[in-house]
Amino acid sequence: MVGGKDRNGTLAAVDISTGKTNIAYWFGEHNGDPTIAASDLINVNGMLYGASGLGGFGEGGNGAGTIFSFGPRVESSSSLKVLHSFCGQTNCTDGADPLSSLLYTNGMFYGVTYSGGENNHCLSGFPGCGTAFSFNAKTGEEKVLYNFCSLEICADGAGPSGALIVVDGTLYGTTASGGGGDNCDDMGLGCGNVFSLDPATGTETVLHAFGGRLDGGAPAAGLIYINGLLYGTTKLGGDAHSCDNFYGCGTVFSIDPVTGSKTILHSFKGGVNDGEAPTSALILMKGKLYGTTRNGGAHNDGTVFSIDPVTGKETIVYAFCSQDSCADGNSPYSGLVAVNGTLYGTTARGGAANSGTVFSLAP
Repeated sequence: MVGGKDRNGTLAAVDISTGKTNIAYWFGEHNGDPTIAASDLINVNGMLYGASGLGGFGEGGNGAGTIFSFGPRVESSSSLKVLHSFCGQTNCTDGADPLSSLLYTNGMFYGVTYSGGENNHCLSGFPGCGTAFSFNAKTGEEKVLYNFCSLEICADGAGPSGALIVVDGTLYGTTASGGGGDNCDDMGLGCGNVFSLDPATGTETVLHAFGGRLDGGAPAAGLIYINGLLYGTTKLGGDAHSCDNFYGCGTVFSIDPVTGSKTILHSFKGGVNDGEAPTSALILMKGKLYGTTRNGGAHNDGTVFSIDPVTGKETIVYAFCSQDSCADGNSPYSGLVAVNGTLYGTTARGGAANSGTVFSLAP
């Protein structure tokens, strides 16, 4: 995310068998480069594609984010290409500040931007309340499919920051605010929602608007689809009476995409026995959902947790900063990946230089 030259971030490869790290690219080395690339990369036919929250030639050259590609087998300055610079249009109507990973399906890329678009009712570094977009890598065309906060009091959502998923040709995602609801620290725009989007028509449907507190609020991550249900997390909400945070410590939820019926599987309690503030998407491994929380746990430096999607039973798999000087890392913002029964992830801080770690964990 950050680090590297001028703290613009790096693109790094890690050998999971030896731990050896190779810096494949230093962001910000060239004019118009991506910077602060906070999302995961995706592999499409041997090329890596990603989005960056800043950088590019948009916003008059100041940079409002990019879509970029990287050829991992060609390590040279020409191996990274900026495919699109956001905020290339007046008032960022093409979107700005993409914070999540891209989705590739049927030959097209899809994603969201946290700000930008046609509706300037939100407070952020760029105008606009966010967009959902498509991108054609062959033609370089970026198209806004939906402008958030198009409805009164942003009932359709605002500030999408989690990656989209596709189920039977329909896109699903979350917004961090909007949707009505209260009791969320979002300056009155609501507690966020779960939405569906038809990529062909641009029609958006709100499946659930979070109400805060027991209902959950402020989802920061995308969704996962398992056996007919969508699963996700909210950063806030839950049982605030058992959490030091007035707005709640977050939840794990499921939602039926057909009926919109939502169930809270777990309300995080924070403190030494539970996590707090999940900000990454869940993954499925061996019948259980796994995720991370930024805070909470024995040292209040974040956790890895598992949850049974059937019973809702939650288990803390690991609490960070369990080693001297947080050598094991702390504050895992990002999600996990599973390889042959082992979980891999990153932390934002901790490690030998207190600049974060890459870790493996066998649950």
